[in-house]
Amino acid sequence: MLIVGSIRRCRILVLSVLIFGFFEHALQGTGGRCSFSGNVVTVFGCTGLLGRLLINRLAKEGHQIILPSRQDPYYTRQLRVHGELGQVLLLPFQLKDEESIRQAIRYSNVVVNLIGARYETKNYSFEETHVEGARRIARIAKEMGIQKFIHMSAMNASKNTPPTLFNKPSQFLRTKGLGEEVVREEFPNATIIRPGMMYGGNYDAFINYFLAIQRIPHRSLIFVYRKGEHTYKMPIWVGDVSKGVERTIVDPHAIGKTYEFVGPHCYKLSELIDYMYDRAHLSSRFLHRNYRRRNLNYLYRAYVAAVELPFKFFRNPSPLSIEWIRVVECTSDVLTGCPMLEDLGITRLVEFELTGGKHAYFCVNHYNEQEITEPYPLPLRSPPLYANVKPSNDIVTESKPFTMSTG
Repeated sequence: MLIVGSIRRCRILVLSVLIFGFFEHALQGTGGRCSFSGNVVTVFGCTGLLGRLLINRLAKEGHQIILPSRQDPYYTRQLRVHGELGQVLLLPFQLKDEESIRQAIRYSNVVVNLIGARYETKNYSFEETHVEGARRIARIAKEMGIQKFIHMSAMNASKNTPPTLFNKPSQFLRTKGLGEEVVREEFPNATIIRPGMMYGGNYDAFINYFLAIQRIPHRSLIFVYRKGEHTYKMPIWVGDVSKGVERTIVDPHAIGKTYEFVGPHCYKLSELIDYMYDRAHLSSRFLHRNYRRRNLNYLYRAYVAAVELPFKFFRNPSPLSIEWIRVVECTSDVLTGCPMLEDLGITRLVEFELTGGKHAYFCVNHYNEQEITEPYPLPLRSPPLYANVKPSNDIVTESKPFTMSTG
């Protein structure tokens, strides 16, 4: 009955659009949550960290939203309250079922694919999720005449990802790079977004990863790949990413482009870790007064494998994994000259010092009120890294690290 009712409301919406003309001319209301912007947006991967904020932002702009999900309705019902009555519609679907995908995008003119996985299961591998799943959605969207297709990739995604830990490349980044290629093949005008490490909320894989209970330093030691001295990150607040995705939906110049969404500043990973542990009061407690970072050794690698094993058995995300060490600790964020948030008119970005430290405190101390102490030393900033790519559109890039662009 839920599916029938949702489909019926979609049909009524589409009929009203056809009566008034095309989507861009079917505006209703004065704008805002209680209006209709003319866009019907299907968001795959709506239950993730980015999906929740994106849905809230789309609902505020008056977009009609269709949310396909394979989870139990108990875990998706809270998404309805982001919009007005009938504005947010839920549909069951399976990534390997083409008919359910067609049903989810049948009445839409914009499709956003946020589906991604940090770990593999017996039902979905990285290849099936990032490559075959992305190809399937893009192909069906093209066949059904979708106007805009937005695909979420990852920073540093490439099919030629260099080997790192254990002399093996990151399968997450490799399959994300392959996913970009297959999306371009199936939907040439797709908009691809490569976000940096997103933080914020209770589900991020950056701050929560370093401050997980399994990661809290034992005997004042924290193990990081090469002590974090050779990795550089540009973390970005998830709210800025959702703002950029919403802007690509309404910006006609974003069609067919590849964007890199990164934070306003670049940091050495060791600086970020020290800052997070200082703000979480982990480096000042009695057992951690001699806090120091150490390089990964074979004993710690065996510990990570032991922690990861039961989570694989119960098919739950592990707070520690070899694969995520390759992504977060072994890979630096390198810009390739693609357009960024500034090209979409988003110039005021949230700095990590403003929200990252507060989130680090609540990750460990939960709901306790933060103690007022002396100011914490801020993490030192570093110039961003640029890849050695062929300049285009008057964008000059450098192959030397720590060299700012001259164009």
